[in-house]
Amino acid sequence: MNNDLLLHLLENGLSADSRHWEYRLPISLSKSYCRVAMSYRTQDSSLSTLAAHGPHILLWTAATRAMYTICRADGQVICREPFDTAPHNAAAATETAARQAVWIAGCVRNNWGANAATLHLVLNNRRGVDVGRLESYAFTVGLVLDLNVAPVRNPAVRLRENGTYIDWRRAELGPLIQTSPPRL
Repeated sequence: MNNDLLLHLLENGLSADSRHWEYRLPISLSKSYCRVAMSYRTQDSSLSTLAAHGPHILLWTAATRAMYTICRADGQVICREPFDTAPHNAAAATETAARQAVWIAGCVRNNWGANAATLHLVLNNRRGVDVGRLESYAFTVGLVLDLNVAPVRNPAVRLRENGTYIDWRRAELGPLIQTSPPRL
């Protein structure tokens, strides 16, 4: 690849932000490699368009260092599981719970047959959570992530202390699909 082509790519929507999709492109003159990253927001534009006309999914999450809980829009617990390995801090616990919620929403989107969906994910705490990593993960499962925080009125916070294990694969997931954005 010559430098003119590389400059053209950089001028037309590619950025070098390390959180985004990366490609190693050879630079013929220097015989080295340049890391070029396409912004997930640029790639995400077509996904956003599809998601705007697709279903909406609302999930509430809360986590302790021992267990996490995920609730659907009506406050019903769909997943409550202990961590296999205890997270090193509260932010890691919250992010792990959020990743599991994204995975569940991606499975629901896929089972429903939609090309894309919007996940309205409500965390109990956002401090220390890598939002870019969550957005990238959501992108990989066909979701546009709308992240919110509600530590007080989050039903997953109230229900996280009950130690009963609930496997999400046995939960009723049909009510997760909404045809319009939820009111938070």
